[in-house]
Amino acid sequence: MQETLHIDSGVSSHRAPGLWHESIVDQIVQAQPANRNPIINVAFHCIRRQPHSLYAALEELGGGASKQKTAHLCLSIVIPTMTATTITEARGIVAPYDSDVYNTVNHTLRIACQKAEERNIQPVINTAIREVFLKHNVEKNYSACLIHRHYDLAADERNVEQDGKAVASKDYTGLYPSSWIFHKGTCYPYEYKRYAVPQPLAEFVADLGDLLEEKGLTDLVGFQTYTDGIVGLESTDRETNVSTTIDQDEKLPVPEGMAPASWAFFRV
Repeated sequence: MQETLHIDSGVSSHRAPGLWHESIVDQIVQAQPANRNPIINVAFHCIRRQPHSLYAALEELGGGASKQKTAHLCLSIVIPTMTATTITEARGIVAPYDSDVYNTVNHTLRIACQKAEERNIQPVINTAIREVFLKHNVEKNYSACLIHRHYDLAADERNVEQDGKAVASKDYTGLYPSSWIFHKGTCYPYEYKRYAVPQPLAEFVADLGDLLEEKGLTDLVGFQTYTDGIVGLESTDRETNVSTTIDQDEKLPVPEGMAPASWAFFRV
């Protein structure tokens, strides 16, 4: 029978999200018996804001976080044997959202397209980057994407896509990371959706991050969730801070005023 450990996090919604992760991971590492894989119940008190980043981080540690809509939220996750480390130090694990990382991107979609052409990144996309996606069998769930900034975001805002519109939102209800960026050797969520989407495996994140660093492409290429056979085309209204994404068949030509912002991969 699998052993169960109980950890009371003592964490409320008023603490900074980044501190949640360090505190909980430290407790998990200290409590976990050597060479066993216990179920760990972690209790969070009065969670009203930003639970999505906790679920994502705990899932990246190896578990499937289950949400219970109660006043005292418990997550039951199975954690593989780990060494004493923190999330941000473990290569290939997605770190919590960081507004400073989002703000390191200083080019619009138009400028990003120009830079991609000037630096001739397409051959790398078609070969080495494609090979990483196929190696990990994730080509039907994720595509490479062109990193760009729609508009400025405050520290408490997130770029959220809903009904084809990407807007700056302070409502974190039901958010799931849907695109990711690499910055200084760490992967961070970059954009969100309001429905469940696949969350990436650590091995894939690590391999892709290593390759993008090697090729000097972390400022231009990240990855995002993908619907098989559909490409997202984007345009941004700078006055209203609303970015519009339309889905269309990948075989159709790009409409005027729109730009392809992702690359999907296929097996031949």
